[in-house]
Amino acid sequence: MAKRTAKKKDIKSSLAELAEAWGDAEETSFEDVPDGVYQVRINQATINHSQSSGRLQVSWDVSIVNGEFVNRKLFDHHGIDNAQSIGYFKGTLSKLGYDSEEFDPTSLDETLEELVGTYAEVRQRTKGDYTNVYFNKALDSNEVEDDTEDSDGGGGDGDTAEETTDWAVGDKVVVDFDGEDFTGEINDIDGDEATVSFDDGEEEVVGVEDLKEPDNGDEDEEEDEDEDEEEDEDEDEEEGGVSVDFDDGSVSAKAKKDIKALAEEWEFSPDDYDDLTTLLADIAEEAGVEGSFKTAPTLIKAIKAAE
Repeated sequence: MAKRTAKKKDIKSSLAELAEAWGDAEETSFEDVPDGVYQVRINQATINHSQSSGRLQVSWDVSIVNGEFVNRKLFDHHGIDNAQSIGYFKGTLSKLGYDSEEFDPTSLDETLEELVGTYAEVRQRTKGDYTNVYFNKALDSNEVEDDTEDSDGGGGDGDTAEETTDWAVGDKVVVDFDGEDFTGEINDIDGDEATVSFDDGEEEVVGVEDLKEPDNGDEDEEEDEDEDEEEDEDEDEEEGGVSVDFDDGSVSAKAKKDIKALAEEWEFSPDDYDDLTTLLADIAEEAGVEGSFKTAPTLIKAIKAAE
């Protein structure tokens, strides 16, 4: 296979276009977000090593969702490389709804992925030259007035509500190299660059702007065929309804908390069930949710969306 070269506009021609707009643009700057308490949406939460010290850390990228500084982003890097820093991080997990004592640290990457797209209350505090972001508590969507969907981005930092795709580690993507599309999976994101492992075994760093969503038409057809076969094999299976492909062992502490909250809202008694998975499926049926779900968080979101 020929070496892939991503299509990129010539830098000189881009600078020439920039020169045309340079004189018409007025100099502006953004006011620093002052210390305080904010409601935010978690955009990214990733495990990485600090470029300066090499320490293991969790990097947070969150957006303020309402108020004067709506759409502005806050960033923080939380070290998890020694007993003291791990202790502080366990406190953060507890505030976000996880039982830190029963938590399996080897699944931290999966937990962080669960948190992407959820809401939280944070406190920003500056000490000397350093600004830190502390999580106060997790927030349900019904506790938050998210103005980012209606905002024109005028008070933001270039990230507006018109953005429809927030790439994350694990996402399937397509990249165009010399007119040919190659599919792969995102392994890492660093600013405006993403490391992609392609299906042909190669790995390359590409610009985030070059990423495209794959066409899942064929996959959807295969999934539909599989579902039809399963229905033929099980004559007792009802049309529609909810199918769950997970058990209590894979349900996180936060998800268990959400299931119990949904049970109270939909007037189900957890004491009547031997496991939370069946309870969640029954709540979904009551809410009119249909489909097959592989994780508890995705089914929980579907129930909340149906309310």
